[in-house]
Amino acid sequence: MEQKINKDQVRREALQTYFLDKSSTCKERKDGEPTVVPCFRTTQELIDELSPMVSIGEEDVLEFMANHDYHMTTDEGGSVKWEIYKILPPQE
Repeated sequence: MEQKINKDQVRREALQTYFLDKSSTCKERKDGEPTVVPCFRTTQELIDELSPMVSIGEEDVLEFMANHDYHMTTDEGGSVKWEIYKILPPQE
């Protein structure tokens, strides 16, 4: 018997997995070194990065970003992007 796929659940899981190593805030270690690096993305860039895995729409991204406290910012060129930070592995 075929199992019906819940496409909304798959899209949410893809976004959650993509953001496992990302943060909405810029953080520093006690020594002042960064624990994250900026990796600002547009909504379309996020859709494109996930497209090999699952079909994600603009509404999916907007809902996820709003529900997980991500905000918009401008990059060095003045383009509006989501403020996303990639979490760096701990220093040894």
